[in-house]
Amino acid sequence: MMHQYIFPKSTIWEPFPFVLLAIVGLMGSTAAIFLPETAGVDLPGTVEEAEEFGRDQSFFFVPILHAKAAKKKKKMIASELEKSSRYN
Repeated sequence: MMHQYIFPKSTIWEPFPFVLLAIVGLMGSTAAIFLPETAGVDLPGTVEEAEEFGRDQSFFFVPILHAKAAKKKKKMIASELEKSSRYN
């Protein structure tokens, strides 16, 4: 839709339309990096839940890797509890 406005600007500087489209694409992808990941996560149902959504995620949050780390941590905690119950 915007090509009719962008591509005639090549009369100003030939690579201008391509540079402009690249800048717009980079701005969009940069903005998308800061969105919280939603794959495999329950989405919020209320405004209060939405305000808290994604606060516990780090910048490079990958749900699959996070799930594996959480399972590993649970196993470690369970084994430590089992060890401590043996001594008591």
